[in-house]
Amino acid sequence: IKNGKAIEGDFSWQAYLNEIKPGDVFIKGGNAIDHTGLAGVLAADNMGGTIGAAWGPVMQRGIELIVPIGLEKLIPDVREAVEFMAGKPAHDAVGNKVALMPMLGATVVTEITALDVLYNVKAKCIASGGVDGSEGAVVLAIQGKDGDMEKALAEIYSIKGEPQVR
Repeated sequence: IKNGKAIEGDFSWQAYLNEIKPGDVFIKGGNAIDHTGLAGVLAADNMGGTIGAAWGPVMQRGIELIVPIGLEKLIPDVREAVEFMAGKPAHDAVGNKVALMPMLGATVVTEITALDVLYNVKAKCIASGGVDGSEGAVVLAIQGKDGDMEKALAEIYSIKGEPQVR
């Protein structure tokens, strides 16, 4: 997106890395988030994946890094997990061999953040998980002024039951 408009045609985000400058935003989804708000991302290729390629230019140039991530990816401690794996390459894996890379300094956006920004309501994650299609679900309790609550709940009900992302 450039100047508020989608860039048309064949485009590679890697090609844009040379052009990013202060005031630009880099958005990268995450794979883990902890209770402190620290997010981490899995890197499956030998060059550190997307974050491995982008990290230097993003940090050196002061680019805002935004990490949208769902609370279903909550783990006890991202830093502890990174340190557990650091300097120890995976010898075997079920699936891809990966490393967990912390995204320090990122603006992390969860469902809680979105509810606050969009509807001015406070939310807490009070449970997660389930069966029969609710695997990966989170349960949020929200509080706010009546008008804000009504608007938030109307929007939530309007998307309830959307098809699963495949």
